[in-house]
Amino acid sequence: MVKGGEGVRLRIRSVATGDDVLKARASGAKAIAAKVFLPEAVEVAGREGVELVNVEDVVGPLASVLKELLRERRPDLLVRFFQEILPEAVARSYSYREYTDYTGATSAVEFSVDAKFIRGALGLFDDVFSLLSAIASKASELGMYTSLNSTSDPRWKERRVVLDLKIDLKT
Repeated sequence: MVKGGEGVRLRIRSVATGDDVLKARASGAKAIAAKVFLPEAVEVAGREGVELVNVEDVVGPLASVLKELLRERRPDLLVRFFQEILPEAVARSYSYREYTDYTGATSAVEFSVDAKFIRGALGLFDDVFSLLSAIASKASELGMYTSLNSTSDPRWKERRVVLDLKIDLKT
């Protein structure tokens, strides 16, 4: 769920069903983004007035921006990028590393975002995970090294997702 000032605006799923569209509408979302929409989802969206958005149309440009920010070695803007797309209720931390070759020149850069979902933010996990998964997939297609890990700790009632992006500057 991506939240705005007036409530939920967008739900994100890998595969959207009619039930997902109804849940999105019930939460006040105006749109649902997915890689695949089942025929029932298209029918229900038309009836309920929910806009269908192809997630690939969204994540392609986002992954391209991430690649350029890594290539330009701009950790400040990478942090700002994720500050904008992650909901406020999600705790997050970032790390940035530069790797040098034997000549001392920077040969690769890596950026990591670690998002922790606790208590009230647990309901946002599926949407954010779907978005980060789609971004990681597209980033990989663009030649970046990617890793996406998800963990759950039922004892503390929290979930966590870590996205690592790395680019070789020598290619």
